[in-house]
Amino acid sequence: MSARFYTTAIDLKTMTAQLNEGEAHHLLHVMRMKVGEEVTLFDGQGNAWKAEIKSTTRRTVDLALQDQIATPVPDHREVVLAVTPPKGDRFRWLVEKVTELGIDTLVPIKTTRSVVDPGQGKIDKLVQTMIAACKQCQRNRLMEFRSQQDWNELLQNYHQSHQILLAHPDTKSLKETLSELDSNRPVLFAIGPEGGFTDEEVSQALELNARTISLGETILRTETACIALSAAVLL
Repeated sequence: MSARFYTTAIDLKTMTAQLNEGEAHHLLHVMRMKVGEEVTLFDGQGNAWKAEIKSTTRRTVDLALQDQIATPVPDHREVVLAVTPPKGDRFRWLVEKVTELGIDTLVPIKTTRSVVDPGQGKIDKLVQTMIAACKQCQRNRLMEFRSQQDWNELLQNYHQSHQILLAHPDTKSLKETLSELDSNRPVLFAIGPEGGFTDEEVSQALELNARTISLGETILRTETACIALSAAVLL
């Protein structure tokens, strides 16, 4: 399997592409690849190509596109993960794993019990984590990373278009709820912070036809619940 790199600097008229900054550094100084070697490029929009390294500078790599690689169209409805960001490095780990699993969109949310408010610098680093995960797992379409929304804003934005599932203990089982979903409508599932959603936040969601779901007898950490639900809904 050839090394994979992400770029949007692709010219289909001339069948050329360029790597810059972090991706160029990875090819030149981490992988130590040379002119004439072949790589795989993907543009984050579902397209990928075989390419040959034609020339390099200290900060750029120029490539010639060869064969386009057929990318299967995702065979699942859109799945959106809305999550209150966990502390420390746990959010980075969460982003990596749900990218691998195939979540389409991630929306950080702010709730009453939220303790982490990621700034733009943190979001930019998480986007780089997502790109690295796509390179590793051979995913050619980037997960969409939305800006943070507060709880009420999220519900208003999604309740008409998506089936909303709310992780909440001592409620209906996940297996039973998934069997009742409309297979033709996209799904959004929401994971709360440590301490969970407040009663008021649960009531707001239920008033807009959201469904609460239980993930079992134990209380899961935010990132564990995200992975469990991602796998269940997608698979």
